[in-house]
Amino acid sequence: GGVLPHVYRIIEREEHQRERKGKRVMDGYEIEKIDEGLWAIDDNIGCSMYLVEGKNKALLVDTGVQEGKILPMLKSLTDKPISLALTHAHIDHMYHADEIEEVFLHERDIKAWHGGDCPKTLESNIHVF
Repeated sequence: GGVLPHVYRIIEREEHQRERKGKRVMDGYEIEKIDEGLWAIDDNIGCSMYLVEGKNKALLVDTGVQEGKILPMLKSLTDKPISLALTHAHIDHMYHADEIEEVFLHERDIKAWHGGDCPKTLESNIHVF
């Protein structure tokens, strides 16, 4: 016995309740399909992001900070290439930027990017607007 089986049942019940409300949970991410090609995603820390699927590409807006890889979860939603638009260069918005090949960031946030929050190896992937 012990407490652990009860904790697992509570978690399963919460996940089931979220699924009934049009949300599903995958790898700790709570995913809500808002419309065709549009998802609202919350990580297990409570950070929000959005995935927008176009005809040829998809765009992720921010990444959250949940540990582990984000790309497998995103690839379960779309088979299109995914670009990333960062609303600003804070770690809770760009933690997984190194998993995305094409990253868009406003020119005023470049200093924060260079401030060490993200790997320098991404420099060639950044598109400034």
